[in-house]
Amino acid sequence: MNINSPEFLNNPYPFYAERRASAPVFRRNDFEWTITGFQELSTFLAKPSAGRGNIGQTPHRGGDTSAIDALKKNNPSLALIERWMTFQNPPKHTKTRGNIASVFTNKLVSLLEQSIRKTLRELLYSNTEQGTEFDFVSTVAYPFPLTVISDMLGIPKEDRTQFAKLTRSLTIATQSNFHQLPKSVLQELNNSAVALEMYFKELLPKKIANQSDDLMTRLINKNSKDLDTQELLANCVFLLFAGQDTTTCLLTNAMSAFFAHPEEWQKLIKQPDLIPNAVEECLRFDPSVQLVGRFALEDIEIENNVIKQGHHVFAFLGAAGRDPLANPTPDIFDVSRKNIKHLAFARGAHHCLGATLARLEIRIFIEEMLNLMPTIEAAGDAIRRPTWLLRGFDRMPVRVA
Repeated sequence: MNINSPEFLNNPYPFYAERRASAPVFRRNDFEWTITGFQELSTFLAKPSAGRGNIGQTPHRGGDTSAIDALKKNNPSLALIERWMTFQNPPKHTKTRGNIASVFTNKLVSLLEQSIRKTLRELLYSNTEQGTEFDFVSTVAYPFPLTVISDMLGIPKEDRTQFAKLTRSLTIATQSNFHQLPKSVLQELNNSAVALEMYFKELLPKKIANQSDDLMTRLINKNSKDLDTQELLANCVFLLFAGQDTTTCLLTNAMSAFFAHPEEWQKLIKQPDLIPNAVEECLRFDPSVQLVGRFALEDIEIENNVIKQGHHVFAFLGAAGRDPLANPTPDIFDVSRKNIKHLAFARGAHHCLGATLARLEIRIFIEEMLNLMPTIEAAGDAIRRPTWLLRGFDRMPVRVA
């Protein structure tokens, strides 16, 4: 499985199938494992001992953390991201996630449906005339989730244009080996991290002075005694990042799937009651997050394999939904598929906190596209992102036929 090949970037699923057929739980070397089977991944991710490592961390080698410690001193981007709840382990992760989850609730998300739908309609209205061509990524897939999460956090509209480049830099940071990044890239990451943290630091006193019902103000009021200021700022950056980039990629992947399988789009036009099922099929067929890393906090046994404490596990979430033991004929995109199984939002203690919001955004997106642009079609070759870890597109020309 050559994960650096152009073929893998374009379509990793045949590679997953090959690895899964030979060994769904595979030991790469003395310290690293890959898991590509749905059941094996489900079992592993549900283990409390399937923990997170720090960004830039290498597999456990006698407890030596000197390389990571040196990186922290010189790279504020690493220091910022390490304070994100997603890179913490219990008991710190339990406390931080609990504090955020107490205000970022499913009930809160459900109350936002009307405003989320209004946001999307405003983006679509100017492009609904027959013959209109536009870039789906910059016109819809990027601004839609950015507007939603910015509205939730209470970020002023005039401040949002700066986030595109900054959050893209963090995408590189969270999906790369810090030890191998060129100095110029590291400098860009550090500049982005400092800028984002400074932005929320300057916004903080304004939120305290002018109380409102947005997510950031709720976090401040709820967690004034439980989260220190650095943790609060870091996790506001995390919510902005996680609430935007992954959903942008999900929307582009869904659109790509429908373009490649127009009969499924027509099926939804005739049977809109299938839309909730279509959401799950999109998540199964081509999820944005293809891989998450885990560290064994203690020995873990999976399918007669013992993953030793400190070993690093590459959990291929994208492979899970294509496992034929979980989903028959997995390489067929079928919005009427029964009993869909996937791990697009992972599982266990680190299950995606924003899964409910992402599902709502995708459902509203499909509903409104069917309503306002039922004849949408590809208008040229789409350009993929240069990384497969967060799979999606940078550009996707489309046309209203």
